[in-house]
Amino acid sequence: YGRRMDVVKNAPLLVLDDLGNEHITGWTQAELFRLLDWRWRNGLPTVVTTNTPPGRFPPPLASRLFDRRLAKVVLNKAPDYRSGR
Repeated sequence: YGRRMDVVKNAPLLVLDDLGNEHITGWTQAELFRLLDWRWRNGLPTVVTTNTPPGRFPPPLASRLFDRRLAKVVLNKAPDYRSGR
């Protein structure tokens, strides 16, 4: 696990799709924070897609995801392709 996490932590570009839709436990929240904190502290680019409102992320994660000095939030108003609309 440690070697795989090191690869993910140091990837030139990391894409996390549908963040906030996973089953969250104390362990997963802590690991996700460690991952995002590492990338945030090292200025590594990370792309996150989510339909979770910013206020629903735990504050430690939100502080890394929505830091205006490093993050750019882009709202995509396209409908969900899975809904058939």
